[in-house]
Amino acid sequence: MKIYLHDTKTHGQLQQLCQSARLSILTPREVKRRKKIPVGVDFFLDEVDLLILEITHPTPDLHFILAQAILADKPTLCVYAKNQSPHTLLSYIKRRPAPRAIKTFSYTEKSLPGGLQHFLELHDKSLRKTDDLASIKFTLRLTPRIDRYLDVCTEKHHKTKADYIRDLLEEEAKDDDTLFE
Repeated sequence: MKIYLHDTKTHGQLQQLCQSARLSILTPREVKRRKKIPVGVDFFLDEVDLLILEITHPTPDLHFILAQAILADKPTLCVYAKNQSPHTLLSYIKRRPAPRAIKTFSYTEKSLPGGLQHFLELHDKSLRKTDDLASIKFTLRLTPRIDRYLDVCTEKHHKTKADYIRDLLEEEAKDDDTLFE
């Protein structure tokens, strides 16, 4: 899968995540180096499957690329740093007539990989790890003492209770390979 990646804020984190997902990446620098746009290619969008745009501090170039993506109905992920949302651009994207192909995501350094993975999985079924998706609902009754302990642990590790318990069980499962053979 080939993506267009426009990122000036994450210090290469988005690019590293895309490379680890084995995506072919087209960057603004590569597009600007071109002396001539190939015949039949509409502003490079025909070359890519998805666009990932970091929009925390939008530039006129970014506005133009986003407009072209909307017109071409290209699946696009617009990410912006948490508590630094570009209100004007977001209000334009979230307007009713905006295509469903445009998704937005407010990220922190820790949440960026998960948000990117989710977007990629939506558009490339081969990236889905079906065994690793939480899909089974389970009710667990806890004592008040264990609940207080979980409150302390989840605050310390910055996770939800469900994620914390899932991680504990995952670690236990890794140690016992006989269960998965």
